[in-house]
Amino acid sequence: MKTIIIEKINSGKRLDKFLKKEVIFNEELSRGEIIKLIKNGRVIINGKPSKPSCKLKEGDEVLVKKTERIKQLKANSRIPVKIIFQNQDFAVIDKPSGIAVHSAPGNYANDNTLVSCLLSVFPQTKNVGDDPQQRPGIVHRLDKDTSGLMVIALNQKSYIGLKEQFSERKVSKEYLALVWGHMENKKGVIDQPLARSESYKKQIIAHRKTRTKIHEAQTFYVVEKNYPQFDLVRAIPKTGRTHQIRVHLAYLGHPVIGDKKYLGKRYLKFVQTKRHLLHAQKMSFTLFGKEYAFRSPMPEDMVEYIKSESNSQNQTLDNS
Repeated sequence: MKTIIIEKINSGKRLDKFLKKEVIFNEELSRGEIIKLIKNGRVIINGKPSKPSCKLKEGDEVLVKKTERIKQLKANSRIPVKIIFQNQDFAVIDKPSGIAVHSAPGNYANDNTLVSCLLSVFPQTKNVGDDPQQRPGIVHRLDKDTSGLMVIALNQKSYIGLKEQFSERKVSKEYLALVWGHMENKKGVIDQPLARSESYKKQIIAHRKTRTKIHEAQTFYVVEKNYPQFDLVRAIPKTGRTHQIRVHLAYLGHPVIGDKKYLGKRYLKFVQTKRHLLHAQKMSFTLFGKEYAFRSPMPEDMVEYIKSESNSQNQTLDNS
């Protein structure tokens, strides 16, 4: 660990920019590495976790905890990726389930990730993005077990343009989800703010006593079809919060099938899938004055689940 007492000359500076100029653990860390340290609770100010934009005050005690140094990504051509579209500015891929977009803190050497695959297919992304050391070309992400469409920036200009589209909520996305039980309404909007749980292991619906940062979150949904024990739902997020669709559907009492994190005790015995059955099927946006729209078909595991489960009524939730 390293402890730094903030002097008057550094009062008012942003935490991440201040630490970027410090030599920590006898090595100079990149700003991306510094931000990861802060976001993962490795930087404590006056006994409390902070955020990169925190403004420092004279006398603040900044405690930086040692962590593994980020290692340079390696290209991995063994991971298959389906390219839906590609031009000089961006590519749209169909991400398979079971592959993390990028490595997690504490496992920076992992090259079995989507970004390692993308480096082998699109080597020009190695200098693209805010954190090209670990997330080259990555504009947004999908959960490890979520399949479907992702857009990858192939140069810095398109990265900035796409990031603006996402931050201004001008990118339209639609997901398909298989959810337990039958939705009470055929369509509606879930308008419930989200926050990290205090254990930081999952997201929760925020309430009056929530201590972690609260983010607004809205998800529109339409029931596409009813099956004996579940519904096929089309979900359209209006905000892009972590696990948003999964948490919102679980909040309504209809969690995504296979979602072990948010299923709840009532549904645990029904887990028979290798992953949560959620798929990013549509995406549209405008870049440099041109409109684009893409679609991905329902993946095979979701199709097979519908076929097998819709024909079987041996076990129903009503008898559980």
